Amino acid sequence: MQRSLNNELRSSMVRGGRMMDNEIPEEALECVMSYVNDPRDRSVVSQVCKQWYRIDALTRKHVTVAFCYTIRPADLTRRFKRLESLKLKGKPRAYMFNLISEDWGAYARPWITEISSSCLCLKSLHLRRMVVKDDDLTMLV
Repeated sequence: MQRSLNNELRSSMVRGGRMMDNEIPEEALECVMSYVNDPRDRSVVSQVCKQWYRIDALTRKHVTVAFCYTIRPADLTRRFKRLESLKLKGKPRAYMFNLISEDWGAYARPWITEISSSCLCLKSLHLRRMVVKDDDLTMLV
């Protein structure tokens, strides 16, 4: 029993005063991450360590932003450089029942400006309850 414990301790690395298991090679993690499709699972996996966070950012292809003011467009495109589809939700559902005024916000312009310059792999963009103008569509095209 004591020998197996010593072997485990020898195979561990010390970083920053913490004992950690040997890292999994990035190539292996990328292969595993390609099979994790549920957004909630991807979020949990990205919180394991910095390496997994970085691999998640490189391999995630689909992102849904539940409320367009929760993250800045530049922060999203900086983290996820290889996005293929993006779903943005703007105004709350209360807007559908006329409980929020027309000029409340949720403008698509900042998102489209960032997307048009940063997301070169984007194939699908879904804007829900957002204010989109003709100039925005022209910029996107």
